[in-house]
Amino acid sequence: MSLRIVFELMRLGVAAEFDNGTTTIEGQVVTSDVAQARLETELAKPRPTYPDLVTAKTAMVKWIDGFLSKITGPVPQYERESWPSKAEAARAVIAGTARVDQTALIAGEAGIQSKTEADIAQKIVAKASRFEAIISQTTGLRVMLEEDLEAEADPLKYEAILEGGKVKAAAMAAALGIEVN
Repeated sequence: MSLRIVFELMRLGVAAEFDNGTTTIEGQVVTSDVAQARLETELAKPRPTYPDLVTAKTAMVKWIDGFLSKITGPVPQYERESWPSKAEAARAVIAGTARVDQTALIAGEAGIQSKTEADIAQKIVAKASRFEAIISQTTGLRVMLEEDLEAEADPLKYEAILEGGKVKAAAMAAALGIEVN
């Protein structure tokens, strides 16, 4: 019984040993009853969802990625990487200042969809403007959450910080007319 208790205590981060039938906790020899009581005390303590800052930040980034994918939908990464160039090209087409390569970029998409370059450019600019608003606010939210996490020394509070960020993100999306659940 003592060996199992010692292993559980060690798993919980308590300095415990079992050697030749003797249980030692934090350098003091204790009885099985004392070890059991300590285990029960340790098990009753609240455990943080995110035990350290790296785990909390990783969870934050993963959640933000999932949040943004709800907004963008299932779009391949290579296509997402083209969005800034397409937005620039579409704005230039609309302004009448497009270079040959920008016109070709918009014309290629318009040809596949059997639409005019102007229609495709308008559609791209509208989507780009919406996405840029989302990204700017999401980036601001991520930086704010990261700073809040870094300022907090208690890992038990990380979850509340991240949950607060989720509430802000949902409100941000709603303000932009985007429904995410």
